[in-house]
Amino acid sequence: MSNSVQTNGETLVFTCAGAAYSGQASNQAGVQLHREKFGNLFCIAAIAADRPEKMERARNAGTRI
Repeated sequence: MSNSVQTNGETLVFTCAGAAYSGQASNQAGVQLHREKFGNLFCIAAIAADRPEKMERARNAGTRI
């Protein structure tokens, strides 16, 4: 039995657009990465809410940033 996880190769970029400057800066960086086709923006609040379909997509991602 293997413990390896099958990934889909997708790159997900998690950012925060909160009230803190660091959150806004990370969101700007994430948007730039998305525009440059580096990866797909992903909702970190959906992860915090433990949404099953979002959790599955995040688990299957090849890279999480």
